[in-house]
Amino acid sequence: MSKTTKPDSKNPGYEVRDAQIRPVILSGLALFGFVIFAIVIALAVFRFFEGRMQENAVPVSPLAAERPLPDGPRLQVNPDRDWREFKAREDSITSNPGWISKDAGAVRLPIETAMEIMLEKGFPARAKSGGAE
Repeated sequence: MSKTTKPDSKNPGYEVRDAQIRPVILSGLALFGFVIFAIVIALAVFRFFEGRMQENAVPVSPLAAERPLPDGPRLQVNPDRDWREFKAREDSITSNPGWISKDAGAVRLPIETAMEIMLEKGFPARAKSGGAE
């Protein structure tokens, strides 16, 4: 049950005056001053540690610039071009006939040609076993 107020009452149920501006301004100025103080302290700490770092700095070795590149894979400079070159090379291998080994008589045939030859020649069948089926 809510408490209702009478129209002739001294308490209308809401604030009848505005907020005082002086405490709001003083709070804003105090916050601004605190932020400026924190920035000044942070800059002082950074400068202190920067000076200590320069005092304790180790000179760079002259051999550091002449370090050889490590073995292993490198990052690709142009991956799109590399992919196109790889794809063209693979397409050339799978679509053009060529020797794999002349001594062994192994050749590389295009996929379509190999499928046609196998359809004409037929696939090998398994030998039937004499066991019960």
